[in-house]
Amino acid sequence: MVNFAKNELRKLVLAIGDGANDVPMIQSAHIGVGLYGNEGMNAVQASDFAIPEFKALWRLLFVHGRWNYIRIA
Repeated sequence: MVNFAKNELRKLVLAIGDGANDVPMIQSAHIGVGLYGNEGMNAVQASDFAIPEFKALWRLLFVHGRWNYIRIA
């Protein structure tokens, strides 16, 4: 699904995962976010950003997203 959205629909893709089964998805997305979890560190090592829990995702998206928007505007 990530490759379809990225290549066919030409959209910017963010992938979020917490386990080893999410590594290919994280690597094929434009931006990859890995969660520290019980399943190991594979997703964190393959990602662009690493967060400890889902509630940290809010700050990553809205605060850093706003800063990037201001930077390119």
